[in-house]
Amino acid sequence: YHTNVLMCVGEGFAVVCLEALKIPEERARLEASLQSGNLKVVAISMEQMNHFAGNMMQLRNTSGEPILAMSSAAHNCLREDQQATLSKYARLVHAPIDTIEKFGGGSVRCMLAGIFLPRRAGDSK
Repeated sequence: YHTNVLMCVGEGFAVVCLEALKIPEERARLEASLQSGNLKVVAISMEQMNHFAGNMMQLRNTSGEPILAMSSAAHNCLREDQQATLSKYARLVHAPIDTIEKFGGGSVRCMLAGIFLPRRAGDSK
């Protein structure tokens, strides 16, 4: 799979479908690598991945608040404990994009373009 289907890395967390990696050593190496980067690993199942739970993107609104954008399908398949963990890092925002997911083959992250600008002096975030 493309990494944007099975994994989302944000500030302080990583949502990842470890079971999508069939080689146990590779799975363990990925998890260890994420944890060594001080990321809280939120493991999702294959079923959750197939509902686009790995296809999220962390953003910031104009106030600098972290937002975790996802489809409603992704949000609805997350367990309460997973939602609670992710809510510690960003506000969870979701939208129903069933048609795009069904016919387009992608989800929220596929619809967004990341812009990574350098921080300006005085920016707090």
